[in-house]
Formats: sequence, C-alpha cells, structure tokens
Amino acid sequence: MLFFGNAARKRNDEASMTKIDASVFIITLNEERHIGRALKSVADFADIVVVDSGSIDKTLAIARQFTKRVVHHDFENYAAQKNYALSLCKKPYALVLDADEQATPALLEELRAALEMPDFAGLIIPRFDTILGKRQHRWAHTQKQIRFVAKDAARYAPKLVHESLVVDGPVRQTKNGINHYGDATIALRRAKIDKYSRLRAQEKFAAGKNPTVLKLVLVGPLIFVKTYFFRRYFLNGYGGLILSILNGRYAFLKERRLFDLWAKEKAK
Repeated sequence: MLFFGNAARKRNDEASMTKIDASVFIITLNEERHIGRALKSVADFADIVVVDSGSIDKTLAIARQFTKRVVHHDFENYAAQKNYALSLCKKPYALVLDADEQATPALLEELRAALEMPDFAGLIIPRFDTILGKRQHRWAHTQKQIRFVAKDAARYAPKLVHESLVVDGPVRQTKNGINHYGDATIALRRAKIDKYSRLRAQEKFAAGKNPTVLKLVLVGPLIFVKTYFFRRYFLNGYGGLILSILNGRYAFLKERRLFDLWAKEKAK
C-alpha cells in the first residue's frame, strides 16, 4: 500500500512540474505594482510573452525575472497591441491576462485538462473583481470574456477601448476564473473612466453616431440602476455603491464628450 501511495504522489508531482503547453500574453505600461503577481500566477505556461509600450518604472525588470520574451512595441490602441502580442505566441493555444490580474490555480488545472482534448476555439473565463480592496460578493454580477483561444482562430476586433476577442469556432465556458485587482482606489477608477470615456467617445464620433440630450440626461442614472440593482452591486457594500456611481459617471462622460467632438466639428 505504501508503494502505491508513493507512486501516486510521484505521478502527481510530475504532472505539477509539467509546463502547460500553451502561451500566455500580457501587454504592459508602468505596471510594477501588479506585474509580478500576474506573471507568477502563469509561471507554469510553456511560453510567456510580455509586450511593453514604454514603461519607465520597474515593470521590465520584474517581467524579465519570469520570461526572456519581453519586447517593446509602440502603442496604437488596445486591440492592435494585443493582436501584436498574440502574433508572437509560439503555442497553438494562448491565454490573455491583464497586468492587474491573476490566474487562479484552479483555472490552470482546468486549462490543462481542456488541452488534453481541445474541442474549442475559445474559452469564456469569469473574472472576479476586487472592489476597493474587497473581493466581490459571490452573487454579484461576474464579468465573463473569451480569454483562452486557438491562436490561428482568434483576433481582436479593431476598437480603441473595451477590446474583445473574436474567434472562429466553438466556444465554451470554464468554471474557474481570474482574479482582478485593478480598482484598488477611487482615484485609480476615476483615472480609468477619464481615459476610457475619451476613447469611447472618439470611437462613436468616428462611426458617425450623434449624441442626444435625452441620453445625456438619462444614461448616467440608468447605468447606476443597472449596476447597483440588476447587477447586484449592492451586495458589495460601500465599494459596490461607489463603483455603481462611477459607472454612471462613465456613461455620462462618454455622451458629454461626444457632444464636445461634434461641436468642434461644426465649428470648423
């Protein structure tokens, strides 16, 4: 009995030492606060690619502790940057991770199992937020995105912000997910809102979408209600209330900045 127990443990140890036969790619810019945690969580991947667009902090030094494949690429937009990073991946399957995220051990084991019989072109993976330092409530809305893909069947659609993977082929969902740590403070969230609302307004303007006064007045309160009540952010306490208010602010700023762009166009 002791022999068989030792043999089983040896097989498990060997399996844990085997690299996951897939790539992982991350884009970065001044992410010294997060990048070490992200890369440590995917250290078991056979191929790790970090594409940086000009960090001046310790991001590059930290990244090189985990992989030799740290490259520079000038930033155009998020979709273009991630498409470039995906193109550098050497393995047939790839996981995309943001610098402020962490792949859970349970997800890694699920991906190992999925690769043994890859009957998919993409896997939808849930992302669990840490909201102002507190993990989101298990019954609150969980964001889900395609994050693990067959490299030759996937691409990012051309968008300035809120980019997402498009895959050609079957898609299924994982049970386990990714932890997200980006919204540690209100100031960080407000900075993201300011940046993303400008980019989203530019996208809408380029697409010829016109703003309306009705939407400008209503969109903020409606998004607050959607987030706080229908997405159950009220379960996240104080942080859920603040983020619901900020989501409403983001929706308002997109519309207001679209008005600004059209006003400048008409003034030419």
